[in-house]
Amino acid sequence: MILLEKNQEEMEALADEFEDRFDEIFAFIFLLASAEILLLTSTTLNRWDERWSRILQKAGFYDLLQEYSKRLDEIDKSVRKIATGAVDKKKLALLKKLQIKELEKIGIDAGLNLKKGLYKHIMVGVTQQDLVKAMAKDLQGSRFKSYAKTYVSTAINDYRQLLLNERAKPTDVWVYEGADIDNKTRDFCKCVLNQAGYFNYDQKVAIELNPKRRYNCRHGLFPISEEEALKNGYAKASGVCK
Repeated sequence: MILLEKNQEEMEALADEFEDRFDEIFAFIFLLASAEILLLTSTTLNRWDERWSRILQKAGFYDLLQEYSKRLDEIDKSVRKIATGAVDKKKLALLKKLQIKELEKIGIDAGLNLKKGLYKHIMVGVTQQDLVKAMAKDLQGSRFKSYAKTYVSTAINDYRQLLLNERAKPTDVWVYEGADIDNKTRDFCKCVLNQAGYFNYDQKVAIELNPKRRYNCRHGLFPISEEEALKNGYAKASGVCK
């Protein structure tokens, strides 16, 4: 369906845009952290948390979080082209707040892991240059960048799904759509997609909550009328996949 394909393209574009911005910010974080470490001593390391917070601020990490929050509103505009029911704004606001907090925590935790590594190397008595090398390794080891990217991709999909759930009509059925099957597609998603079917509400919930979908799933459950589903070639299916 054209609307579903268009929505998926918009979600993927938003995730790609965030990834590109975060690559730039991560590179800036690395430069700022390297400069801080060249002046680091065992005494000033005690204030590393404060320094790391400034690094994130200067690099634009917190600005990106706020921008991400605003961009979530664009997801709702896209979803309203598919489902037009009422939505619980308090529930959406809470989810948005939780997502921003989780993203912020990923950044804070990266700084904490880095601090632990720096303490260890300072106690050994390495040079400032070696500290920078150790920082690069520890920062990469914290998987700060990959965690943030994966979380955002998942969070965008989760936010869209909540909107679809909220705006669906009680009489709607559900279809499972998203990225085309490729080498990244999980076996569970392949199974559901290959059914080319539509599902009732209970089946939809079972698919949505199945742990085999896990993080970074590129698919969603979309509400449409049964008449529309049949017209577009969907058949009644079970959604059961082992």
